[in-house]
Amino acid sequence: MAAAERSDEKRVILAQLPKYACDEAAELARQALKDKTIAAEAELAINKIKQSIVNKTLKATASINNGSVRNALDGNKSTRWDTGRGMKPGDWFMIDLGIESTVKGVTLDAAGSRGDYPRGYEVYASFDGGSWAKPIVTGKSDKPLTVIKFGKPVNTRYIKIVQTGSVPNLFWSIHDLKVEF
Repeated sequence: MAAAERSDEKRVILAQLPKYACDEAAELARQALKDKTIAAEAELAINKIKQSIVNKTLKATASINNGSVRNALDGNKSTRWDTGRGMKPGDWFMIDLGIESTVKGVTLDAAGSRGDYPRGYEVYASFDGGSWAKPIVTGKSDKPLTVIKFGKPVNTRYIKIVQTGSVPNLFWSIHDLKVEF
């Protein structure tokens, strides 16, 4: 970054930093916030780096087919977690963030299995993974990319997505799951 003289050169570096997600990359991006001409790109890089670091430490469990839950978090869209049977209301997928974090939403990507998106969902938050209040958001999906935005940021450690739809001949699959902080 020190060798980059022009803003466009710095933007190229900032765009590459998330590929090397670590504290040092985040610090480079934070330093770039001081330069108003690249501050937006620096902020984007910081968010992507944080997302990558957190995704590496996420843990998950599911109500069914628990052995493949890591596939939804591995960043490889050719792998997946799935129910292994037709969708049924009550199937759930739970994420452990590892620490309390402020979360804005989650994205479930089932594009590799186009019909396997949740037809309906409820999302819950918990600090202990056992006590759940009312859903923080409910909704329906009609496409493989299910973007779930929370009405307001939620401070939590655990997020549970409960599938509420029913499609007997299609699995519920998650090829890639992203948490938005």
